[in-house]
Amino acid sequence: MGRRDPDLVKEQALDHDTRVAIFALFTEDEGRSLAARDLLRDLKSTHPEKYRTMRPKQIHYHRVCLQDADLLPA
Repeated sequence: MGRRDPDLVKEQALDHDTRVAIFALFTEDEGRSLAARDLLRDLKSTHPEKYRTMRPKQIHYHRVCLQDADLLPA
């Protein structure tokens, strides 16, 4: 099986609004905590209705997708 196209992997990783929001938080402050609970707290502060029912494990999943695409540090 061949290697995946890195540009396509990044494009697919950013094909979800939660991942886009997490990536935006990181690009605003690259030194920020990437812990799922911290990310969720910050997402809720900027988009309370959208992230009101989201759980940290869901944020963890989206963070890992971004890390797998080399968009966030591991």
